[in-house]
Amino acid sequence: MNDIEQTYSKLVVGNHSPENSCFATDNDVLLVKPRSKVPQKVVIQHHFVSAADGKTKSKFGWVKEVAAFTFTDFVTRYIGKGTLTPAESEHILTMLESIQNLAVNTPVTCNYKSRGVIEQSMQLTVHKVFFYSA
Repeated sequence: MNDIEQTYSKLVVGNHSPENSCFATDNDVLLVKPRSKVPQKVVIQHHFVSAADGKTKSKFGWVKEVAAFTFTDFVTRYIGKGTLTPAESEHILTMLESIQNLAVNTPVTCNYKSRGVIEQSMQLTVHKVFFYSA
């Protein structure tokens, strides 16, 4: 089964908190769009964007369980008309695959990390975040 036919049951949603750079509305579905240029560094912080407008940024997102859907369902429902570039599809698939084994309400973020020893490349990662209070 290829990634487009695989079913998913979790999404990343927003939790409005401007002091934490989370500008998306509560429960807005979030997605990841590729950066136009990714400089070669160890780690580069990235952000989610609201699927509703494709612009509102959110540094963090939270995992939410929903009815099962496919990649095509996700694109149709949250992105709408138009075609995705291969990079956009790859970023969304990475996000969906990364969160499937995480518990509901787990906070997540995304960044680019340098991978490889001989041939280095920057790869998107979506991962769990731990919040600490002082």
